[in-house]
Amino acid sequence: MSAVYFKGYDTLQWGEPAKKMDDAFTPNAELPPDAVELSSEAHPDKYDYFPTRPERRPWNVPDGYIPVRVFHRGKVIGWTFLPEEAVVMLHKKT
Repeated sequence: MSAVYFKGYDTLQWGEPAKKMDDAFTPNAELPPDAVELSSEAHPDKYDYFPTRPERRPWNVPDGYIPVRVFHRGKVIGWTFLPEEAVVMLHKKT
């Protein structure tokens, strides 16, 4: 099973610095289209994720990135932005 790596951004919120993230996402075709699964081996910090779905894309998030709910070990830990192509790839049936 392959993983997709998210390198994070220099800042995730408007002007607020955020930790550089290198966590892997696990493919899961069973999740809704707006959700992804963080690798069970990851040790996420909930403060790296938006607590609710952002109403707009932060200025520093590139076009083509979409908001997604992030699941970790079966629970939603927050929202982030990922490239749309990566989200599609994470939902492909193997």
